Amino acid sequence: MLPLLRRANAAIWPRRSDTLAHMFTSSSDVFRMRQVLGDLKSVVLSGQDAILRFSQRAHVESYARLMSNGGRFRLPEDKDFYSDVLLAAAMPDDDFPAFTTATSILLIDLLQDGDGTDRLYWNWDAFDEQYRLADPHIRAAIMNAFRMGFEAGSVRPKIPPSSADCLTIGEDILKRRLRAAGLNDLLLAVDVDISAEDAGAFWEAEAPAKNPDQLAAFRYLYERPRSLAPANPQMAPLIPWS
Repeated sequence: MLPLLRRANAAIWPRRSDTLAHMFTSSSDVFRMRQVLGDLKSVVLSGQDAILRFSQRAHVESYARLMSNGGRFRLPEDKDFYSDVLLAAAMPDDDFPAFTTATSILLIDLLQDGDGTDRLYWNWDAFDEQYRLADPHIRAAIMNAFRMGFEAGSVRPKIPPSSADCLTIGEDILKRRLRAAGLNDLLLAVDVDISAEDAGAFWEAEAPAKNPDQLAAFRYLYERPRSLAPANPQMAPLIPWS
């Protein structure tokens, strides 16, 4: 990896986010925003080769500046790279990895009130079915971000993402995994749809969990509509993305 990108990737994310703080004040909202942005960051890092390939690596410096700025564009300095990202986010049939990566970049900027001017309502109305074709963890990251943007009023949808769109793993599949793994406490938590506060306390007690089935369960609790509300949402560990 180029040294410039290595430094930028290490600095991509602030420890805490004041993004849209005036709109999101509950513990679950604060944690959800941090988790949404963290998941989008992971999508971008996994797809950086695709977006740089799409832009013919002409904008490595702009990409590094974007990452060093927490995912926010700086315009007009990076207007050419921004234009490339907008184009990639509108061309799913040409380069699907670049499409999902570019969409994630635009969502990061939008949710953080960056310099980007596109509100992505056209992207959602035009490409919601294409987002559903992405790998489950990428699809869920994008869908949860759009849902957050809709709730904040940043995106004006015709029809927002469904609850199923936002789940990496469906409830029935997850329950079978938890039952097979003998994780009865988590199975019960999912089965009774525990409160966001109880789910948050459960996560804080178990973090950093490493068992894939545990992580799948906590991710489900975060992605469901009532989500997960740690007592200290600004500092609680994020659920690893995979």
